[in-house]
Parts: sequence; C-alpha cells; structure tokens
Amino acid sequence: MAISTDVQNFNGVNITHSDFCFKPISGKGCLVTSAMQYWRTNLTLLLEDPNIKETTKCIPPANATERVCFDQIGVPVMPYTILGKMRCEKPKDDACSACGLEASAL
Repeated sequence: MAISTDVQNFNGVNITHSDFCFKPISGKGCLVTSAMQYWRTNLTLLLEDPNIKETTKCIPPANATERVCFDQIGVPVMPYTILGKMRCEKPKDDACSACGLEASAL
C-alpha cells in the first residue's frame, strides 16, 4: 500500500505510482498484483472476513452483495499470478476432490 500512496520528487516533479503503473481499465486505477486484492487492499475487509479460506477460494458468503475474487479496479484476482507455482500438497483422491495447495512464491 505504501508504494501506491508514496510521492517522490524527481527534478522538481512529483511522481507517484499512478504515473507509471499499468492501467488495464481506463479510469479505474492501477493493476496491483497482491494477495490483499482478495479484500481490495482494505485491511478492514480482511480483518472482518468470517472465512479467509473461502474468500481465497472465491466462494462468496451467503449474504454476499459484491462479487468475490475481483480486485479494487474490477479485474479478477488470479491466485497463480499472486502466489506462483501452485500445486497440490498431495495427490487428489479423484478428479472432483479438492486438494491443499502449496505455493512456492508470494
């Protein structure tokens, strides 16, 4: 978050993250790849989340009023991009069973 809000002065010109970031949706802001995007970089949303595991699996709570797994600018949160090289901790029992995920990066 500090990178997104910091201002640096270069040769008398104030420069922010917004001046050079990738903006895939006009007028919506910068694309920021972060696990915090599950909660749209809002610490209060994270702290009030009743089930973080379901949120990160993109399972909306019964009372959901907003889309899950979309970041603050409306782009889908992609766990493989955020966490990198994900794989099952152990082989799945069958094609329909879930597995515990292991990620090599963050």
